[in-house]
Amino acid sequence: MTSTKFQAEVVVVTFPFSREVVDPLETLVTVTVSAEVIDGYDAEPGQIVVGVPDRSAWPVVKQLVGGGVRGTTYRLLCTATLSSGRVLVRELDLEVSR
Repeated sequence: MTSTKFQAEVVVVTFPFSREVVDPLETLVTVTVSAEVIDGYDAEPGQIVVGVPDRSAWPVVKQLVGGGVRGTTYRLLCTATLSSGRVLVRELDLEVSR
């Protein structure tokens, strides 16, 4: 499913990891959010990601997203590295309209 935002908006997107993280001793070590274009064109898709991921609600990661090129669909990838060494990835598709 693709979410949509207006170009002028800055929105919060969420990446839930609750189903995979069942051991309370397994903690979050690092988390990153990156962006790539899956439809349309943007020479610098990473610019849509605003600031650093909010990990305060772990096992849910929140990220501010803003701007982007009208008519472009981005794939946001959230990569979480856990204390066990496991690496989990969530993706979210986001279309920028008007």
